Amino acid sequence: MSPWTALPAPPIEAPEPEATPRLQLVAPHEHTWQLRAVEYDDALEVRRYECDGCAEVLFR
Repeated sequence: MSPWTALPAPPIEAPEPEATPRLQLVAPHEHTWQLRAVEYDDALEVRRYECDGCAEVLFR
């Protein structure tokens, strides 16, 4: 065996998962959109609406 021969690396052990991640769903609701900002860019008008009941944002 040559001194320059690479030896096989030992396998890397992966840790066991602690727990299955849970997906938390948000209950559906009727959005109450409020106009928060109006921006003008290159002759376009962009309106930003935010829902009062959640963190949703709508651009039109």
